[in-house]
Amino acid sequence: MLVEGLDPRVERAKLLTKVEEKPVVTFGVFAMELVDDIQEGFKNPKHRQQWRSALKVSEQER
Repeated sequence: MLVEGLDPRVERAKLLTKVEEKPVVTFGVFAMELVDDIQEGFKNPKHRQQWRSALKVSEQER
């Protein structure tokens, strides 16, 4: 970089600002998506509701 007349500190700062930020996924969103993905494996439809209710209760307790 020095040979090309570039300041390494400036170039590094440019690279760091170009990093794309990924959206933050909360635990609640992740957990509900997981239940959606695995719900077909539950033998009883009641279990689906129990998982969702347990996650909602945990979220409300915060």
